[in-house]
Amino acid sequence: MAKQIKIGFDKVPSPVTKQYPQLKDIFGADLIDAAGNPLRTAEDAVLGIFTQAEQSLSSHVNNSAAPAPYFEVLSEYEDTATGGQSVVNTIDGTFKAVNGDTFITFVTELGGTAWSSGKTVNQALLNIKYIFIPNSVNYYPTLDNPIDQNVVAPADPSNVYEPQGYFYEITGIDTTNNTVSITPNFKNPTGNGFVAYKALKRFPKSETVPVEEQFPGESEVSSSLLGIPRAEEQLSLFSDVAVYGLDEDNWNYYTFNPASTPSQWYRKENPIFGRRSAPRFEEASEEQGLYLYSYPSQYNFPGGPSGGNPATSEFREYMSFVAFGKYLYDLYKVQYPLFAERNFLDENIKILNGVTADTVENREISSTYSTETDPAQMTNVSGDTAAAYDVDYGDDPQDSFDQIERWTAFWQRIKDGNTAMFPQVAGQAVPFGASSLVQSFRKFTQELTVAGGSSRTERFGVLESQRSFRYQPGRVSGFTYGVRLKTDLRSEDNIIEFGTSNDTDEYMIQVRGTKLNIVRRSVISLFESPGNATQFNHTQALRMGYADVEEAIEAEELVFPVRLKNDEIVQPERNGKTGTHYELAIERENWNGDRLDGTGPSGYTLTYEEVTMYKIEFSWYGAIGAKFYAYVPSGNGEARWVLMHTLVIENGLGEPCLRNPDFKFKYFIYSPETSQLEQPLYLYKYGSSYYIDGGDEGTIRLTSVSGDTKEFTKRSPIMGIIPKEKIANSDGIALTNFKKSYPNQISVTTDADVRIDIEEVNGSPDGHHHYFAPGLQTDTTSSYTADLKFDVNGNSIEFDGNGATINATSIVVGRPYVIVSAGDTDFVSIGAADDSDGTTFYATGVGVGTGTVSPAFLQTDDGAHVIADGVYGCYLGFNPNNAGGSAFVADLKRKSGSFGPPTLGSEIEDRTIKSNGDIFEPKTGTVFNARITNFNDVAASSVPINSTKFKIHFLNPRPLDLNGRHSADFMIGVTQKEPFLDTNDNDKLKFDDGVTTPEEIDFNSTPNAIWSNSGVRLDLKKRELTEWEPGFGDQFLIDPRLPRPQGDNSGGISAVTGEITLVDFRVAGSIVEETTGDFAGDFLITFEGTGPNITPDDGNTGALDSGLSVTRALANAVEVGVQGEALGIYYTSIAFSNAGSVHAYVGGDVATLAAAKGISTVTAVQSAQLKLTDDFKVRSYNSDGTEKFTGLQFETTRLVNFNVLPLYPYIAMMDNCTINNIVVEELSPAGNFTKTPIWLYSPNSGISPTVNPTLLSGVSGQSDQLLPSSFNEEDRLSAVKFDVACQQPLRPGVMINSFFVGANQTVKVDLDNIFRQDRKGLTRGLLNNKAIYLSASAVGPGNAGGDVELAVTVKEQ
Repeated sequence: MAKQIKIGFDKVPSPVTKQYPQLKDIFGADLIDAAGNPLRTAEDAVLGIFTQAEQSLSSHVNNSAAPAPYFEVLSEYEDTATGGQSVVNTIDGTFKAVNGDTFITFVTELGGTAWSSGKTVNQALLNIKYIFIPNSVNYYPTLDNPIDQNVVAPADPSNVYEPQGYFYEITGIDTTNNTVSITPNFKNPTGNGFVAYKALKRFPKSETVPVEEQFPGESEVSSSLLGIPRAEEQLSLFSDVAVYGLDEDNWNYYTFNPASTPSQWYRKENPIFGRRSAPRFEEASEEQGLYLYSYPSQYNFPGGPSGGNPATSEFREYMSFVAFGKYLYDLYKVQYPLFAERNFLDENIKILNGVTADTVENREISSTYSTETDPAQMTNVSGDTAAAYDVDYGDDPQDSFDQIERWTAFWQRIKDGNTAMFPQVAGQAVPFGASSLVQSFRKFTQELTVAGGSSRTERFGVLESQRSFRYQPGRVSGFTYGVRLKTDLRSEDNIIEFGTSNDTDEYMIQVRGTKLNIVRRSVISLFESPGNATQFNHTQALRMGYADVEEAIEAEELVFPVRLKNDEIVQPERNGKTGTHYELAIERENWNGDRLDGTGPSGYTLTYEEVTMYKIEFSWYGAIGAKFYAYVPSGNGEARWVLMHTLVIENGLGEPCLRNPDFKFKYFIYSPETSQLEQPLYLYKYGSSYYIDGGDEGTIRLTSVSGDTKEFTKRSPIMGIIPKEKIANSDGIALTNFKKSYPNQISVTTDADVRIDIEEVNGSPDGHHHYFAPGLQTDTTSSYTADLKFDVNGNSIEFDGNGATINATSIVVGRPYVIVSAGDTDFVSIGAADDSDGTTFYATGVGVGTGTVSPAFLQTDDGAHVIADGVYGCYLGFNPNNAGGSAFVADLKRKSGSFGPPTLGSEIEDRTIKSNGDIFEPKTGTVFNARITNFNDVAASSVPINSTKFKIHFLNPRPLDLNGRHSADFMIGVTQKEPFLDTNDNDKLKFDDGVTTPEEIDFNSTPNAIWSNSGVRLDLKKRELTEWEPGFGDQFLIDPRLPRPQGDNSGGISAVTGEITLVDFRVAGSIVEETTGDFAGDFLITFEGTGPNITPDDGNTGALDSGLSVTRALANAVEVGVQGEALGIYYTSIAFSNAGSVHAYVGGDVATLAAAKGISTVTAVQSAQLKLTDDFKVRSYNSDGTEKFTGLQFETTRLVNFNVLPLYPYIAMMDNCTINNIVVEELSPAGNFTKTPIWLYSPNSGISPTVNPTLLSGVSGQSDQLLPSSFNEEDRLSAVKFDVACQQPLRPGVMINSFFVGANQTVKVDLDNIFRQDRKGLTRGLLNNKAIYLSASAVGPGNAGGDVELAVTVKEQ
């Protein structure tokens, strides 16, 4: 009879069925259950097969066969002749086994005796063609002891290798003699055929256990935790079962995996558990669950040497690993080919010498050994180019890496020292496995080999609830979890957790290898709370089972939790460590309740692999602890909650035990060290619920906002609502927003029939990109093409012909030249400034006459990107070699990091791969045609920035050039000079500061940052393949986890932040006037420290009597001030060193000017600093306290005038570049205001706007004149921000509801049926990228729209 399990209240009953592992069908049959229903996917089958290898088993069923019974593996072998002990009778592995009450002898077809028990064969076996026999030993199957190759068995049966389990084919059932014959099936996924049997017992079809969740009339949690009985019934506030997969309104997930290339390495196929995989999130809808899965490669890919660099010692150890695998393959491939094939490395994997100019075939070196008894000499791997240098994986790298996965398993057993077994090799005097050579092998593997690169890479996956659940004062909160999980018992470095979590506090249940822990993390220490008396700290330590407070503090570690968050606060150092949280892990043996290990009051032993319900109850109440439960069988078909541990905190601290009592559900899987990780990790989430003991709505505040009258046509945005990221307290300290908000009522007034749509639209956490806005794009107008070649060293590029002279009549339009001889050619008419010899120019036409020129790189080519098939990550470095300022040869520059320009120092590889797969060898002098593109296309906004803090928001589509293998670079910057188009100079874009002559942009004198791919990816043969950006996201992204907004013209959500501040420079001594030299009349300041970084004036210098030459400052660029007062004078020189101090000249008497402003003593001078930085929001730490993702952060500064405002943003682009949705937000305490730039660019450039005109259909005005969103708060304590400004067309969203209002009506609409505590709400969630927008659309024939006014009231809890 079915059992009823009552665990909650007012919830839909959910069936919980005991799961038995299903087999991955490799024989063409469907996976079905006992009723014939389809079962799991192939990937899920890999998860399920081995979850309970000792306890359960499912049989494979033919399509045509009747459903087979379930089987459960007994814990012991039985043999009547030995009193039920497990016995290996012969090497054929014969065991006596039991099936129910019927003894069956399994016998191989390899000459084993047909044992007979005199019993009848169970008829159920007649319907089974294949059977899977699992094994309890957690090792990989590799043919250590292959039955098909006549290997002699060791004398001690305990040394027989027992695999995880294998498929066998039932080849005969003899009902007369009561025997069953089975044989290994070598076509199965394991590819192995050990005969190591376990006894089978038939198990009936699993019983469905419906769950009826209800609460008793009196709150159990209140009396159990607070000790105060209540007359209230527990109130369920949230319950969730993933019947239809992920509910994005309630759950978020993200994964982190910094190592993923080459993909074939990180998806090596394990013969038992399938392909390796980075942490990932999956839906298991057939089980009404969600799960996190992680099975990463044990070692990272060992990239090996490149660029002519020697092999590192670590890589030489990896080559020794490869050489050893090849040696064993050669040793066994003749006598034991199957054994060799399935355990070692075949001839497709080669060890190469370092003579990179030769072919792979000629570079291969033999995997020979100078002696088999000295492991230090087993290979000739070294750093010499003539010896082992690199590894080649053949034409099928996936197969090669799969071989490495199998060899790694065997290698690990050699290294461990006990379980690797070797067949006898003909001609050896003693059995190979018993020789001293095995000990030599073991020493060799332990000391001189490694199976890849580093095994320490932080990988994790997180599934958490979208919202946090509100704590109610004086009441107990409860979180329930239905989970099953699987961990690898060999490694305690790999962690699975589930529990309650927020940014500052966590209560988690943790499985770590063989350990089951209860974990508390918090920014509040249990034993060193501020203001807590020493005696209280000591008492708290004693109450928690520690000898004294010192022992407790030792147990409570200071850690950096594994998370991707921001604004983490580092705690004071303790015991030589720093961290953001105090972590106390309470191991199972230290629990003060039932440990669920069979020794507790329940007598129950907890099994992780079975679906189990857990519960965490807690209260804050200033300093109330927490309780941890599991729901386990209690006999007679019943089950009950069993208390595992109580975290006793009451009256033990001098402050609240939690910084924040509002928690989320969190499920977490973590693999930081994987060398011992042989089995996958997974964590299934089934049902979950949150409840309190009684309760009410708590404190409710209402926020109302009215917008101005707005014109509407079609889906016109009227108002937007988005949760705040932070809420500032009365001291101005920003705290994370955990409030919940519910739009409660809408009031609409309209002069035309209108449909109001309530939509959810994705964008950015700052409240942008929910709409379409103008962007910019370029073509190839501003670049030129040329025939180029590399030098033999691969570190410079030259024109084909290298300075050869050509006639003016052979000039190619668009290319750069230097005049060799003017002759009678009019070079001015084709682009030259004059007709003088040595003049450089870009040709605008073809010359006539006798003049001659040479192709040459120009100063403007410095930093230009070389775009050519097979040439990746190459930029030009201008290197003039003649008086004309031109160069026939350019240095090769390459990117070595993010945000900045390319640099010198790297050469191109010997071979590269073209887009069609052809090989290009650049160092052979082969001529190639290239397009040379630089930041020649510049656009600047005529809409100024008038705030000292601002952000430039945009969407980065990762623009690519030429077959998608080159980045289309762009630069973002700001300037204090106003842009305009110079109609007197061919409509060029120029910049005017009102003082100096207007000129084109000078990138060196303005703060800016560059987007490009920061590296070149090599293929497995060390050939350059493409430009790429390794790591966690791109430059300028604010959070790589954010999805791209929907619709066209999208991209990664990106931003650049700008700020103007005053910077002090301490003055050492007096400021004195210079009386001689070029700086006579200026005043010399001597600084304490380094002094200001002043922009030079193109290298111009002035002379001093002391013999120094001092570079002058850019005129009127950096103003000097004192105590916030501008003095109206400027630096006339850059800072320079002399006599051990740093100095600079200014164009006026600082002391006198300061005194005129009432400042009598000058101890420091000031300058305004304009700083551009990233807006990267993910601040996270490694376990050692170093910050992650520093490569995605940048800061660039320039000193500017005090009155630098207004500023003007500019964007410079190379060929085929695209930047979308560009808006500028001005930030101020009074509120933020966002502007749409109006871009100025030369009509002769390659720039054009990006917004598709069809997006503006039905929208009045031009897109660059419409306002974007500006989200602002109504008051400091409000949980949401409102946008009433946006006029740009909305991006696609998810419709929530609609209603209609007739012309000339005012209507109030109640939203309580849509937004409520048990329905939809607004909460910050993980990413806070979703806004609710109210849009208006004209309805009815001929209705062109009208005006609408809208007011919204939001209820906040």
